[in-house]
Amino acid sequence: MNSSMYTAGTRRTASLQSVEEPAAWVRLVDGDRSVIELKSSIADNPLYKSFRTIRGAGVDIVHAEVHAEQDGVIQRFYLVARDGGVLDRNRLSKVLATLRRAHLSPRDVRALRLQGAA
Repeated sequence: MNSSMYTAGTRRTASLQSVEEPAAWVRLVDGDRSVIELKSSIADNPLYKSFRTIRGAGVDIVHAEVHAEQDGVIQRFYLVARDGGVLDRNRLSKVLATLRRAHLSPRDVRALRLQGAA
């Protein structure tokens, strides 16, 4: 009985590993409130890179949250247009694309495309 439980556990572990998320990602969390979240390696100086990229896109950050993890940093940004207005979907898409180019490796971008997130 123990061996069948172990086998079932092994299969489950194997299937969980096959849907592993990429090491880095950028995604839209809430389009109505212009909230973007990204995960990247801490070695890549992600905070500076994110702030520089967002400001360079002509967008202001009204609130930012940063959470350190063992394998990287998760950042969440609440964004508005420079005039304080809400960002439309087209503008958000451009900011997401710019952040992806700044933070993601080609391998991570391919993984996101396969998941339908990019």
